[in-house]
Amino acid sequence: IDIVKVERIARLVQKYGDKFTAKVLNSGNHTMSMESIAGRWALREAVFKATRVPMSEIIVSGDSPPKVLVEDFSIITSISHDTD
Repeated sequence: IDIVKVERIARLVQKYGDKFTAKVLNSGNHTMSMESIAGRWALREAVFKATRVPMSEIIVSGDSPPKVLVEDFSIITSISHDTD
């Protein structure tokens, strides 16, 4: 589990722009809401903390839970959002 403040991620996106979003999002998927970008950043951090292996991709398909690809395996995950 990893939690991030959406406003913190918004500041990073504003500061680093496409360089930051390219690190977090799959190519061609740069029109997401700030909440979704923050959720994916938190997911990326949680997977790295649990596996110590950088993940290669987050796959979201329809209503299916997000899958994270890490080296030779995939992990089914969940992303949550909170408002404040």
